Amino acid sequence: MYKLNGYNLELEYNKLMASRVLFNNELMGDFSSSEKITVDGAEINSFKINSHTEKTSKDSLGEFIEHVLIGTFDTIEKKVEIKFYEKYKNTAIFKVTYKNTGNEKITINSWTNNMVKLNTFEREKFMYPFWTFQGGSYTERPDWILPINNGFCQENFQGMNEVDYGGGTPVSAIWNKKQGLATGHLSLKPRLTSHPVEMPGNVDYALQGVKFNQNIELNPGEEFETLETFITAFTGSAFVPLEHFREMMEDRGMVFHKPTEESYEATWCAWGYERDFTMDQVYGALPKVKDLGMTWACLDDGYQVEEGTLDLIPEKYPNGDADMRAFVDGLHERGVKAQLWWIPMTVDPKSILYKEHPEYTLINKDGKPQEVTWWDTYYLCPADKRVQELMKEQIRKILIDWDYDGLKIDGQHLNTAPPCYNPEHNHAYPEESTEALPEFMKMIYDTVMEIKPEATIMFCPCGTEYNFYTLPYFTIPVSSDPESSWQIRSKGTVFKALMGADCAYHGDHVEISSTGKDFASTVGVGGIIDTKFTWPVGSMKRSVLEPGVENPFALTETNEEHWKKWLGIYYKEMISKGQYRGDLYTLGFEMECHVVEKEDTMYYAFYLDNGYITPGGNNANQPKDGEVPEYDGEVEFKGLEQGKYEVIDYTNNDTVLGTIDSENPKLHIKFRDCLLVKVKKV
Repeated sequence: MYKLNGYNLELEYNKLMASRVLFNNELMGDFSSSEKITVDGAEINSFKINSHTEKTSKDSLGEFIEHVLIGTFDTIEKKVEIKFYEKYKNTAIFKVTYKNTGNEKITINSWTNNMVKLNTFEREKFMYPFWTFQGGSYTERPDWILPINNGFCQENFQGMNEVDYGGGTPVSAIWNKKQGLATGHLSLKPRLTSHPVEMPGNVDYALQGVKFNQNIELNPGEEFETLETFITAFTGSAFVPLEHFREMMEDRGMVFHKPTEESYEATWCAWGYERDFTMDQVYGALPKVKDLGMTWACLDDGYQVEEGTLDLIPEKYPNGDADMRAFVDGLHERGVKAQLWWIPMTVDPKSILYKEHPEYTLINKDGKPQEVTWWDTYYLCPADKRVQELMKEQIRKILIDWDYDGLKIDGQHLNTAPPCYNPEHNHAYPEESTEALPEFMKMIYDTVMEIKPEATIMFCPCGTEYNFYTLPYFTIPVSSDPESSWQIRSKGTVFKALMGADCAYHGDHVEISSTGKDFASTVGVGGIIDTKFTWPVGSMKRSVLEPGVENPFALTETNEEHWKKWLGIYYKEMISKGQYRGDLYTLGFEMECHVVEKEDTMYYAFYLDNGYITPGGNNANQPKDGEVPEYDGEVEFKGLEQGKYEVIDYTNNDTVLGTIDSENPKLHIKFRDCLLVKVKKV
């Protein structure tokens, strides 16, 4: 047995280089073949350890303990270098090198690092033994945070998972009631890795790791080094390791920009009228936008002739650019900022742009253009300099000629790009297009900021897990077509971890929350309100549902009262500017609670039903379909400094619910569905 001591983390390797993890001296799981390769089609997962060395040293990241293990299998030597940084007490960082010591060439087909196990804890008490964060992007738009049970398996491939869906965050995390593990890689550019998470049938553990399928030929004497990967142990849920991952990437050079003040303002979007909107409909709704106190109006898809160009529809803009500029000027005269929907990096095959410049397109290995299915368009290659210049021209037109104040960038295709085989692009290798996507988004960000430093950039990749490497290059993340209120809340947790605890996270149109009017799920997690109501009632002649069905987005008198209440709450409290505290509660194994700390006030938001479980993580009192869950019992307020506090229901005229003490921060409360309160010292 080889014991590799870090700080709070310890690794044990057996003589065949299988490993297991101990966290704060407690075993997390059994031995697994954690670092392995496939060579010429055969998996090699056992290497006999020949040596182990240990030293302490220091670099730009601070002091660290380094362990080096060297083992062999036949004519392959494996070296595992593991660093435990004092700064990252719960983390081990890996670099694995394979060397061909034989006389014949070999081909490494794939490598796997950190395939580690986490055992269940008190399994009999919970419906689900584990909860997990999944970093892959799929057409089904699954939950990013969800519970798992025996039989679960998800690959989380960071390349294309469907024709135009892919990318994601190169991290996975699993946790039980007591502790959790996260794994990922630390490359500063996107890689075509997978981050599989699996809980096989009839076992009491889950496992996860980092895998890369790539054919690497090694001649005799040559060696190959994997990406730098990591294992992080934690208590709590996904926020903790994801925030830690961001901090590690910042230490390696990634820069996340602080949101502009304008990013925190609520937005009305004309998408309630969909693509067939008329300018009369948009103008008609603007008085109500202003009455409700909203300061942003977004003109969505439907102003342009084809996707990928800015050619205006003549029927809507008979005077062309002059009409568009007049519209923006009209918004500004009303004291409303103007945001424009924009879909870069794509081109309609029917457009003049494509007919004149088909060479801009991204070509697949089969010689055909890569499709963007939703809009029936083609990808433009993000690595092509001519495409980048075209996008700059479009940005200048939007922000200077038309005078818009911000962009709403849309499209799942912007989450990643497949390898490009267009011979006219002269790529050094096809994956240049994939790796160039963050630089493409940076080009957009830099161009916008150069023209209007106060501008906002919202990015909505259509419900998919965001590409982590694009996060520094927009100011507004959005829940992006959520399919439930749980997705609004859980995505908020992810963004607050990956972009900063005060990031300007927008909950997307409230009309697509679970109830169509669930403002609480946005406000409670420190999110910003967006809406796409239509007004006056009856202004939308064509229903978004079936003929004869009432428009569900109409701002009726009843809805208006509800909208006005929540917009008033939002602007009064401005919770979105506080610091999200995702370290205090364990999602999945306690009553769901999100906490935001703002100056001297702690905001707590409790929710009873996330679609999986009710309070306590079990199936007791599970509400039936259509029923609103209720709770009658003690509520615990974690994270308070010493002292006495008032618990105030800020959604109900600041009603004081009671007083608590930090020594016993519990209060008996009865509520339905959710409870949003602020806690202040007395």
